[in-house]
Amino acid sequence: MLVTVGSPTAAAIDRVLADAHATALTYGEVGASLGDERPAGYRHDRWSVALGRGGAAFDRGVEGLNRWEGHRHAGIAVHPADIPPAAGADVALVIPLGPLTLTVANRIVVVEHEDRRFAVVYGTLPGHGEQGEEAFVINRHDDDTVTFDIVAFSRPVGFSRFGAPAVRRLQQRATGRYLSGIQQFVKGDVP
Repeated sequence: MLVTVGSPTAAAIDRVLADAHATALTYGEVGASLGDERPAGYRHDRWSVALGRGGAAFDRGVEGLNRWEGHRHAGIAVHPADIPPAAGADVALVIPLGPLTLTVANRIVVVEHEDRRFAVVYGTLPGHGEQGEEAFVINRHDDDTVTFDIVAFSRPVGFSRFGAPAVRRLQQRATGRYLSGIQQFVKGDVP
């Protein structure tokens, strides 16, 4: 994790990613956010928004996830930029918090592309204020409706345990923005 006043330099972000590459995930239940049961000992969250109907809405939702549009809408930059998610890749999330910027690394643990479901799941690495994973899923249901679902399990670790209520509010605000960002992207409100 890196905390800076203002935006971090590209070199600083590269160092966060290089340091992350040498580490292991901070939890053992890899991929559990895509299953029917969430692991015990974590807070469990599930959110969903409708994106539309049919193949065009599904394809646009997939494009939005591949471009990290939900994160961008939440004001969170993902590095490396302009590269679709790939399983095993580490990504740095650059999160502005007033005059400070928090940069944390996550590892993409699953990218699943099926005919009616597309999922990107990332998990936490050392230095992250939470432990767990988050799945971002575009689902095309049997009735042809398309939804964007976020499923997560997490628990605060380290110093974030002391500020857990504030961290939770920030997390919920970002999640709401992820949902509306993909929704707006699918509707064409975002180029």
